[in-house]
Amino acid sequence: MMPRGFELRTLAACLLGICVLGVCVLASGVRCAAASHPAPASIAFESDPPCAALAARIEGEQAARCAVLAREWESGSAFAALRVAPGEPGVLAQRTITREWPAVDDPEVAAARLADTRSEISALTLSALLPGSGQLYVGERSGIVFAVAEVAGWIGFALFRGDAKELRSESEQLAGTPADSASAWSFDRWSSSTGQDPAALRALYQGDPEAFWDALAADASLAVGWSDPDARDEYASMRLRANDKQHDANRVGALLWINHLVSAADALRAARLHNIPITATLGLKVGGRLSNGQPVLRAQLVRRF
Repeated sequence: MMPRGFELRTLAACLLGICVLGVCVLASGVRCAAASHPAPASIAFESDPPCAALAARIEGEQAARCAVLAREWESGSAFAALRVAPGEPGVLAQRTITREWPAVDDPEVAAARLADTRSEISALTLSALLPGSGQLYVGERSGIVFAVAEVAGWIGFALFRGDAKELRSESEQLAGTPADSASAWSFDRWSSSTGQDPAALRALYQGDPEAFWDALAADASLAVGWSDPDARDEYASMRLRANDKQHDANRVGALLWINHLVSAADALRAARLHNIPITATLGLKVGGRLSNGQPVLRAQLVRRF
């Protein structure tokens, strides 16, 4: 049996041999990597680096990195590569970009503000004539709401009024010509039933036909002039529906006038807000829109330079 000291020295020698072998393998790998990837030459960026030549001279990942950095330098980015040298990491430095705000009395600023100004009278007049046009002139998309309301209002007005005219025309055809004794309602039939002179009714029919036709439906004393009670009931129903349709048309017409007035006032507001100068180079823009059925107000400060 070997002494204990000999075993320890043998173990230490084996460990030392393994370490030396590992160091040799590592050094060999480093030399192989260095031989297959030679270090790039020194390249310094001044103001306009030759991007194409740089990419041609550097291979692999270094080439891509340097090309990106060169493009950043040319585009005026805040950071650009200053130097890539063998054995040295790339160094980044901040590129300073300075801007100066124009003076308060700068004529270019005054001209820009004047060009961006919108006439309040023009905005008000445009929306008073065509709702929504004043807002669009100022630059607010809320004018689309007033324009759509105007179009929808005119469509509704035309439909209600058309229905009223059609019902009136049908009711008059049902009653017939009052001067004709064969009509559903006639002057002769009414006169023979009441013993009265129909001259007043003839004058009303000649002077105001609409009032006469309405009287046939509403005045019970004229009911005896009808040849058939059922025809009178149908006539009265048609005149009632016609009047309802005309009332609906009148209401829509009133809403159209309100739309013109509200749109004009809103266009004046929009123009005034558009023209408000917070400072010589700072303006305020206010707008609104509908989001998920809820009104949303948007305000933004715009700096001109």
